[in-house]
Amino acid sequence: MAERCGQRLEWSGLMASAQAGDRQAYRRLLEAVAPYLRSLALRRLNDRSDAEDVVQDILLTVHSIRHTYDPKRPFGPWLVAIANRRIVDRVRKRDRQTRRESPRCRRAMKPLTTLRRTFPKAAWIATPCAKRSIAWRRLSARPCGSSS
Repeated sequence: MAERCGQRLEWSGLMASAQAGDRQAYRRLLEAVAPYLRSLALRRLNDRSDAEDVVQDILLTVHSIRHTYDPKRPFGPWLVAIANRRIVDRVRKRDRQTRRESPRCRRAMKPLTTLRRTFPKAAWIATPCAKRSIAWRRLSARPCGSSS
């Protein structure tokens, strides 16, 4: 526990020096916080690739808003607040991608070109799964090469 407090005090000092223009202090700060951020992201995301992306997002955010850090206040909570927001953003993005990429109907799909010729895109997207299955049966009943 004492080691963690000492580390965070060192981070605060490094950030204050970095704000004063010390590039070496800024480099040391980023090198010191990266493993901590990586472990934080891995615990929450359970995916090494996502965790690495989030660490980069966090470091970029810290870089872009470093002027907002108040050296009179502790650096750790400021950093963790940024990290938590970026991690939540990544979880939301992953959930949106998962929902978008998962098919709503689990039935076998016809080739996309056949569907595009038969149904306008907007109408097809708005068609519920039950109606889609009827459409599949109608499409599969047609002779090959028939478009009407």
